[in-house]
Amino acid sequence: MAKFDMGALYEKFDNGDTLRTVTPELRKTILQDYYQKHHEKLLNLVKSSLEAKGKCLIVDCHSFPEESFNCAVNKSSFRPDFNIGTDSFHTPKRLIEISKRYFEELGYSLGIDEPYSGTIVPMEYYKKNDRVQSIMLEVNRKLYLSGTEKSDGYEKIKEVVQGYLKLLKKTTKLYTLNEALSSRPKNLEWITSYMKDDRFKNVRFKHYIEDDEFVNFEFISEWIDLVSDLEEFNRFEINRIPLIVGDQFDMLPAVVTEIKELKTPLIAILHQHLWDEQIKGLSICSVNLKKKPITAYLARKELINFK
Repeated sequence: MAKFDMGALYEKFDNGDTLRTVTPELRKTILQDYYQKHHEKLLNLVKSSLEAKGKCLIVDCHSFPEESFNCAVNKSSFRPDFNIGTDSFHTPKRLIEISKRYFEELGYSLGIDEPYSGTIVPMEYYKKNDRVQSIMLEVNRKLYLSGTEKSDGYEKIKEVVQGYLKLLKKTTKLYTLNEALSSRPKNLEWITSYMKDDRFKNVRFKHYIEDDEFVNFEFISEWIDLVSDLEEFNRFEINRIPLIVGDQFDMLPAVVTEIKELKTPLIAILHQHLWDEQIKGLSICSVNLKKKPITAYLARKELINFK
């Protein structure tokens, strides 16, 4: 876009008319006082996240018009509701799959690297450190603007975007099934035996997690729904088993899940090492819901153990 005078400093409108004249002195001042400081701040935030958590996820947010710019590199007529931009090194496939499922389930169209592609990563880490993950989110302005004013859809789209950001925050440790099968992380070695069991062919899991929490285990994104509503977690559902990690005594759900001959109150338990958070297997257990939660949990009966 720089060749159209619409790079780091905009000098022209889309129709070619002059927006402003940028002298060499003004360019130097703006780049030093704003552009470079912005990227230094981003770099420092990434460094802090890596030091504190060992990972970092950047969500590069923008908006785009319903009609493409005259000077747009991609003049495609495809103008989806939302658009994610990716990088082959810094955007895990699970984030793409999670994004597709999220927007499609809400009834929105989604472009993947279309009409805009790529996502920001500080050059210090670009193509060097895959613990720095990044995904771009572009929002079509038709969803929340009427001319230059907020439209009736503004609050709705605000909620949609906030929900997406919360989902990304929660799911940074989730794998897609293809990733798990190809990379075979030790935490998920049990999935081969799990997939051979036809009783679970159409089964999903649901795991309760509060809005401000991160997922602290590795699992398959296609198989798990993260829910922040306790009523949903405790609701009777066929073929959606509540998933508990380790010894969450206080989280015993009141759910009956029927899976062929396993017609009994069921919970699924991920066995996790306390010292390193490594997952060593998955158990399907029956519980007696007539007992108090902790008693019922302790008296659980292991029906199947995938390890």
